[in-house]
Amino acid sequence: MSVSIGIADYWAFCFSITPFSSMDSEVNTVDEIEGTLTSFDKNLSGTGGLNRVNFGNSFKIFKGLSAGFNASYLFGNITKMEKALTNDSFSGYELKDEQRAGGFYIDYGLQYSIKMHDWFHTLGLIYGNRKVMNTTDASDFTYNDETRILEPADHPDVQIPQKIGLGISVQNSRFFRAGFDYEFNNWSALEYDGKNFSVNNSHRFSIGLEYAPRFNEDSAWQNT
Repeated sequence: MSVSIGIADYWAFCFSITPFSSMDSEVNTVDEIEGTLTSFDKNLSGTGGLNRVNFGNSFKIFKGLSAGFNASYLFGNITKMEKALTNDSFSGYELKDEQRAGGFYIDYGLQYSIKMHDWFHTLGLIYGNRKVMNTTDASDFTYNDETRILEPADHPDVQIPQKIGLGISVQNSRFFRAGFDYEFNNWSALEYDGKNFSVNNSHRFSIGLEYAPRFNEDSAWQNT
């Protein structure tokens, strides 16, 4: 859900509630009971993610130049399950780890537009700093229909990497618009103690085209 409001000629405001990240994984494998030759099927799964409540503001500094920021609250939980399936010689178990995360996050944007002949040229920049979320953990173990609360597992904190983005667009005042975006996320700089996995930096490229041969020049889109 997203709502945008023009407060004044120099100020626009946006409120939105959107998904921020998600997890949906499942792995089936075979394990053995230590010290025996008994094997059993095991299922590992992960679900959940973060949601974002966002308050965005954009301000016109002077003609063609605008700056803005998003003040967001991120929240959600991630649940990881380990299930050992019952067989003829083994009663299965279930291990559940749940991690709840929340925290405030701010990212920034800058945009400059200039008109040359019948074309609008726009350059945009975005930046978001690295953020370590506030997290709490809970674990329980179920065996033979009996559930025990365990000491929370030592999970890595939920972290958001530093991001930098660049966007350019061209727009003909009558019928055509095209844009290109690039975003870099610096995952390799995140710190995970005792990690048994690795993370890589991400690069996202986006391109879009719009063509409207019967476009009405008096519409709101033209005047923005």
